[in-house]
Amino acid sequence: MKVLCTTDFSNASLDAGRWIVQMLRDREDAHLELLHCMNVVSRALVFTKVNDVFKKFAEKDINALKSELQPLAPALKITTRLARLDPKSFITKYAEREGFELIVTGTKGLSALKEVTVGSVTAHVMNQTDIPVLVIPEEINYQGLRKVVLGIDADGESALTLAPLVRMLEGTQAKLEVIHAEVPELVPAGDLADNLLPLGNLNYTFQMVPEERSVPDTLTNYSADHQADMMVMVHRKRKFLERLFVGSYTREELFIIQTPLLILPQV
Repeated sequence: MKVLCTTDFSNASLDAGRWIVQMLRDREDAHLELLHCMNVVSRALVFTKVNDVFKKFAEKDINALKSELQPLAPALKITTRLARLDPKSFITKYAEREGFELIVTGTKGLSALKEVTVGSVTAHVMNQTDIPVLVIPEEINYQGLRKVVLGIDADGESALTLAPLVRMLEGTQAKLEVIHAEVPELVPAGDLADNLLPLGNLNYTFQMVPEERSVPDTLTNYSADHQADMMVMVHRKRKFLERLFVGSYTREELFIIQTPLLILPQV
């Protein structure tokens, strides 16, 4: 499994690195790359030395991060990459070009600006890539994947859409709880359960749950109440985040999640 973990050395991104390293610890042939985008722009020669200083600090920080993470998974291949480019324009293109199977990011970064602290880069990545994105909240410690919650709608999901989740959970002892947030009378549970065949041999259960303020809100609260180790949602291609934030559910609330969130692109 080839995983790209973005970092700006904020607490959230460092916690994301620690979480994913431990998840990959016992996986054969796993490869984790740590990526930091310096995003330093200069148009005059006078800034050359400033750029060099930024690069030296970044090299020191990313090597220190690798040194911290490697003992958590001694057999895991960990590489590093620095890019002097805007993360919004670079991350998704680089991940797709290099064949990464998963992008990992924290919920927020280093900035005093509210629109950034609630995850503008993370939001942009989720909307621009066809690669699954795993968002790790701050101060979350990896406890294994014992319970995973997948939210689906009335249409179910294709085998290709769910394939990354199946690969992630195969060979683990994880219990998958599939939920559909809806008025139960509107959709027969049996019809939805029939659509879950693409989950293969995974250990899963299915149930209908009453919808709260919104589907994401329902999924978030259900995952917290049932102490899930990860929750999973499907990206419906365009306007994903806009649909999440319709009504009372806001961008800021999404990035207050207390459970790692895996976003699967719809295929």
